[in-house]
Amino acid sequence: METKKRPNNLKRATPEGLRLLKSTRKSQANLLQVPLAYATGLSKALTGLGSAKSAIKAKCHECVGYDETKERISKCSNKRCALLAYRPYQLHGAT
Repeated sequence: METKKRPNNLKRATPEGLRLLKSTRKSQANLLQVPLAYATGLSKALTGLGSAKSAIKAKCHECVGYDETKERISKCSNKRCALLAYRPYQLHGAT
């Protein structure tokens, strides 16, 4: 009796994969609530088509709530944020 092999593209779902899928779906749903001026950058960040710099910028815009973004991001002092040193709109060398 011959056993059929499973095609490579039909792998079993792992708990990590399912968590990532749920996270992606939630992010895509949240994209509908993003102001149009920021939607393109966020969608590129979510799909991996943008640069690291644009992904960081999109995360910072999301964190401050898309309101007075340049001013609020430049004055951000959230020491728990891993992106603090890489945030956009900061004075050169300031953290």
